[in-house]
Amino acid sequence: MATDFDRAMEELQQQVIEQARALYSDKVIDEVYNPKNLGRMRNPDTQGLVHGWCGDTMEFYLRLEGERIGNATFVTDGCWPTVACGSMMTTIMLVGVYGTDCTLAGVGWAAAVGSDE
Repeated sequence: MATDFDRAMEELQQQVIEQARALYSDKVIDEVYNPKNLGRMRNPDTQGLVHGWCGDTMEFYLRLEGERIGNATFVTDGCWPTVACGSMMTTIMLVGVYGTDCTLAGVGWAAAVGSDE
């Protein structure tokens, strides 16, 4: 049975969603509620930490398969847009943009991240 507190929290959640829809695209909101590749990776080949100017922190984890990224995940302590960015960035790392190859031109991911592979 819903209490007054539960109803107040539901109303507050609806206000937050309405404000978000006024600020962000449907794509950003979808990535926030359904983030892809969110979570720490056990034993990554490499990882990197990014600090945003706003104070958010994102950590990316990569598993390499030769010159290609085999898996990419992220974690963040950031806000909605940061979650959406991490989700979209790891998706781009894994599948490319508009069908492009996700290797670094002339260098390769392994060399770029200092892997011995």
